[in-house]
Amino acid sequence: MIDVTSLLVFANELVTAATTILAFSLAVYILFNNFRSRVAWGFLALLGSLLVVYVGDLVVPYVTSPDRAQRWLRLQWLGISLMPAAYLHLSDAVLTTAGHPSLPRRTAVIGSYALSAFLVALAWFSDLVVRPGTYVPPINQMAAGPLFSFFAAYYAFTVLYGTYTIYQARQRSRTVAAKRRITRMAFAFTVPGLAIFPYLILTPQRTPPLVWGVFLVTLLGNLVVALALVVMAYTVAYYGVFTHDRVVKRNLVRFLLQGPALAVGVVVLTLTLMRLDAVLGLPRTLLVTFGVAGFIVIGQGVLQVIMPWVHRLVYTQDRQELDWLEELEGRLLTSSDLHQYLTNVLMSLCEAMGADRGFIAIAVEGTWRLQAAYGPVGEALDILTARRLAEVLRRILDNNALLAEWPWVPDGPFLIAPLHAEDDGIIGLVGVGAQPPLTLDASGKERVQRLLEQARAAVADFYLQRQIFALVQATMPTIARLQRVHGPVQAGQEMSPLVTGSEADFVQWVRDALRHFWGGPKLQESPLLNLRVVAEEAEAQGTPRTRALQQVLLRAIERLRPEGQRQMTTSEWLLYNILELKFIQGKRVREIAQRLAMSESDLYRKQRVAIAEVARILREMEAERVLPRESILTEDTAPPSESNGSSR
Repeated sequence: MIDVTSLLVFANELVTAATTILAFSLAVYILFNNFRSRVAWGFLALLGSLLVVYVGDLVVPYVTSPDRAQRWLRLQWLGISLMPAAYLHLSDAVLTTAGHPSLPRRTAVIGSYALSAFLVALAWFSDLVVRPGTYVPPINQMAAGPLFSFFAAYYAFTVLYGTYTIYQARQRSRTVAAKRRITRMAFAFTVPGLAIFPYLILTPQRTPPLVWGVFLVTLLGNLVVALALVVMAYTVAYYGVFTHDRVVKRNLVRFLLQGPALAVGVVVLTLTLMRLDAVLGLPRTLLVTFGVAGFIVIGQGVLQVIMPWVHRLVYTQDRQELDWLEELEGRLLTSSDLHQYLTNVLMSLCEAMGADRGFIAIAVEGTWRLQAAYGPVGEALDILTARRLAEVLRRILDNNALLAEWPWVPDGPFLIAPLHAEDDGIIGLVGVGAQPPLTLDASGKERVQRLLEQARAAVADFYLQRQIFALVQATMPTIARLQRVHGPVQAGQEMSPLVTGSEADFVQWVRDALRHFWGGPKLQESPLLNLRVVAEEAEAQGTPRTRALQQVLLRAIERLRPEGQRQMTTSEWLLYNILELKFIQGKRVREIAQRLAMSESDLYRKQRVAIAEVARILREMEAERVLPRESILTEDTAPPSESNGSSR
């Protein structure tokens, strides 16, 4: 006959272990990714309290004496007593980040940590809060002390007040993304507190139905707690970071699958196999060792298979763009990759044309370099001297029309073919040590042409990647400076929710304001009118905020202007020229494209980049208004995280 109690105890042990691992994993993730955020530290305090209680739940069933069980149950009160303070800490941090700091509220957080520490001392050294209870495995509990009613009221008040504070933060959020995140947190906020409250102190009876009910409720409650922790962590992960939402979401999902999910699977499998050794008639060590090893290996394979499907579920709105990014990642070529690839292509060319030597040279930053060689390289280097190279290029250009079908021109011991970019410029040369006439049939010529096209495509991709890398390298110092300027927003800094909200929303507001730069509803009703930098500009100049917003946008555009005399077709002037011609002068797209010597489709792509740069600069300008006040605010009100650390 099935022992229902033992089955429920084992199932509850598995779920408790899984929830403990998940809570610890989320604490590690938040600590390493959001450690400068006050919201993150509040969430870490809540996770820490939860972990103490859950570790006690895992250990107490294995304790064999009442005295040791009582010590572990009292130790659990470290987490239970600190939970109210963690709730106040987290809710205060969320509302402060939403733009409503409060010195009394921060003082209440510090006071709650002090009160919780006092309650911990009472629970450990006295019987005022809890006293020795019953030791009746599988359920062991403490009994209520004289001050337990006071603790229960304090606990309920902090959970309810924290929930109300989260609701206030949602009301103050001005972006759709911020409201959506805080709404998710509000639904999950009360779950951990409700889950770890010691209800059993109020139920001294021990009947089988009660035991079954306790474990069923605990089992379901732990599942809900695990889901609530993931939801809260997903919201907290956005605080204190200035990367794209997509990156935050991707990193968290990947961490959950590769870390906690795999760890939970290993623990569940281990606990299960430890109870099957007698049934299977195999040594426990053998079962656990090979079972866990096989699970880890198979689990990695399963993760590789399901990861693309997970991405499709998570990134439903950006699927096409992500496919492009994955394709770009697959086509990226480093210098070593290009050398190896071109060497293989060159060897195949020499084999097809019956040559014993060859080379491929590419033009990089105005100079030609030997990228791949087959056989002796001395004669190839001679061709790359300035005089010989100029003569070869001149002959290729003079006979360009005649080289369409068979692009080889003789030069000394080599036949040389050009590699063209899309704009018909020469980006590389292929030399093969063969002399005409060549005895190649139609299939042989087709193979040679195909190999040349492969070399051309590889070099063209490499050129495009160098431009991408150059752009990223040029913007990295600016991004780093912007992150230092933003940093974690302190309580008194009152960073505008417009800046701390969704990046996509902010860029859209900038785009709308620029499109209606000289007047229109998108400018007059723009959320950017609420920026502090705009308010200060309007006050300083004595002008309406719409006029102040125009001036701020002009200053942001001017920050993109390079030094020196203006040029219309150089890459460093491209973003500024697009913004100035399109939005300031109001030129038509076709006219702008002609003046900048680019296609209209390329112009639209560059315009999106330019608008994103203006949005980035506006964020930086807004943050610059906050930094000068930082030292004053630090003196007035110390960050709660410092006080929290000492009180804990």
